[in-house]
Formats: sequence, structure tokens, C-alpha cells
Amino acid sequence: MEGQQSMVLWIMFAAGMVFSVLLIMAALAVIGAAMLPMLNIQYTPSAAERRIDLYFSWPDASARLIEQSATSRIEGAMSTVAGCENVSSRSAKGYGNISVAFRKGTDMEAARFEVASAIRNLYAKLPQEISYPYISLAASGSRESETLVYTIKADLPSERIEEYVTAHVSTPLSQVEGVGRVVLSGVTPFEWVVTFDPKAMEAAGITATDLARQSLPTP
Repeated sequence: MEGQQSMVLWIMFAAGMVFSVLLIMAALAVIGAAMLPMLNIQYTPSAAERRIDLYFSWPDASARLIEQSATSRIEGAMSTVAGCENVSSRSAKGYGNISVAFRKGTDMEAARFEVASAIRNLYAKLPQEISYPYISLAASGSRESETLVYTIKADLPSERIEEYVTAHVSTPLSQVEGVGRVVLSGVTPFEWVVTFDPKAMEAAGITATDLARQSLPTP
């Protein structure tokens, strides 16, 4: 009788273990299925893209002004880079981007270095309001990941900090092999504060709207 009870208890224990294992396997299967969309799955090895993208901003500037003053000039500089096959661009209000495609067999690290050098030489000739162009080069099938974040503090205007960081930090970092993009943010642009005499303006036939319109960039 005791042997039968022991056998029944053992069977119940074994059944409980099997159920626990099945429950754990089911839970792991659900977790695995939920994580599938996060996996980077591909059937062929990643090949380096033969394209370098550049992006810059110019707050409040019109698309036409950006095209004439910056985008077209950067396009011209990029077309002289060795191995360049095609240059395309887009100008919109407040920003512009340029995409440079290269011929097959081009050493992309060398091309990126040449692009960075061309931008460094051209930047001083562009309008001061334009941010330093970001240079992006990534491998197809890969995802950019944020690796390092620096916080810069100094008793200087933010635009002076931007000039220093651009020259001594972001530009050198953008030339390091494997760096896809270096982003500088948090810069507060200078502002003009204009005071005026309403009566004198009225006598001259000028309105506050006319004055504000004259202070904005125009093509």
C-alpha cells in the first residue's frame, strides 16, 4: 500500500516537473517571438555603402537662400572628390542635405577623409549662420548606436563654444574610422533686439511688421 502511494506521489511530482518545464519553454518561446522584430537579419554579408551624406542647418533661412548660398557650393566641392559618381541634394527651409555616391571600388574611408577636408576648407567661405555639416557614412544593414556623449560647459557665449567644439572635437571625431555621425546640439544662436520709436516710424510710413521682415534672411 505504501509502495503504491509512493508511486503515485512520484508520478504526480514528475507530472508537475514536466508541466513546469513546458510552461517555461512556452514563456521563452513567447519572449523570443516578441524579440524577433528587433533582430538584424540578412541573408548576405553587409557591404559598405558607396555613399556619404552631409547635413547642415540654417535656422529660419528660406530654401532658396540655402540652395544659393550653401547647398550648391557644397555640391560643387563634393563633385571634385576622387571617385565621385553622382551628387544629389535637397534644400528646405532651415536645412539642407547632400548625398555623394561613389564608383565601385572606391576606398570609402579615404573618400570620407577627402570629403571632410573639402568641407573644412569650404566652411569658412559659407555664411556664418550655417552649422558645420554633419558627415555620415554607415554600412548597409547596420544600425547606428550612440557611443559617447560629451557635455561642454564654459563661461562663454554658446556660439563661441560651438566654434571651438567644431574645430577641436566634432571635426576630428568625424574623421575617425567607424564613426557614422557626430552631432553637436544645444547651441543658442545670437538674437537681435531692436528698439524703435513708433511715432518716428509712423511718420516715415514704416510699420513694425516691415521692420521684422527686414531682419529675417531673404533670398
